[in-house]
Amino acid sequence: MKLVKKWLFPALTCLIVAGAAMLPPLVSQARDVQLLGQVHADLLDADALPAVELPTLLDRMTLYADRFSHTHPVLSFCDYGVTEEDAAFPDQEPLIQATRELLTGADVLPNWIFEEEPLEGEVTERLLLWDPAASGTFQEPAVFWGLKWSYSNKFHGKDLTVYLDAVTGLPIYLWVFDTNISQWLPYDTDHLRTLAERFFGLLGLDIREIDYDATTSEDVQLPLRYSVAGTAMVFDVIRTPTALTIELNPNWRNPAAMDIGSITYDG
Repeated sequence: MKLVKKWLFPALTCLIVAGAAMLPPLVSQARDVQLLGQVHADLLDADALPAVELPTLLDRMTLYADRFSHTHPVLSFCDYGVTEEDAAFPDQEPLIQATRELLTGADVLPNWIFEEEPLEGEVTERLLLWDPAASGTFQEPAVFWGLKWSYSNKFHGKDLTVYLDAVTGLPIYLWVFDTNISQWLPYDTDHLRTLAERFFGLLGLDIREIDYDATTSEDVQLPLRYSVAGTAMVFDVIRTPTALTIELNPNWRNPAAMDIGSITYDG
């Protein structure tokens, strides 16, 4: 009898522990059988998972165009880096040099605008954009880099701002103020159109010039308008006596609200 008592208690303990380990799966399987008529499978085939398509350049351009839109606003966050060693920021000098070479290599800007009187005050800005109406509970932000240069004295002033798509490094916004701009960009529509085509050539998109009502534009402006084929997105290219702007119009979702006449879109 003493021998039985020695092994009976450890054996019962092992059975109780094993039963407790088996109970949750058995209860789960019983519930599945009751509800579904079959036991659920723990393994999920990777091919059965939904495919996630990465945003395209057009997707990111759409977010940028909606940055100031009233009909389809996006969430935005902008910073300049906490420190120079901020891991989220690229090395500033190579980025600035690559952007300069991209624009001058395509003859969008002349080399001497950077060299004749060296631009100062170079700043790198990080812009993050999210679409709150996008499907899904989580989405990576679209990232853009803003580069800004400036130079001024009592006789000459110039400023340059470029926004780059962080994935491709391509410019999607350009603003140049230069009191001597007519030295490299004559004040006429033909030269403006040629420069615009060089800029859009960098993007690799099918972009077409579209009509507008020139009577509504300011007399001091030379405005051109371009559509991105397959979309309703619109670029405005505007030349004033001292400045050049190439930008996505934030009112592209509402053509009636655009500030330079009406458009005819060939979709």
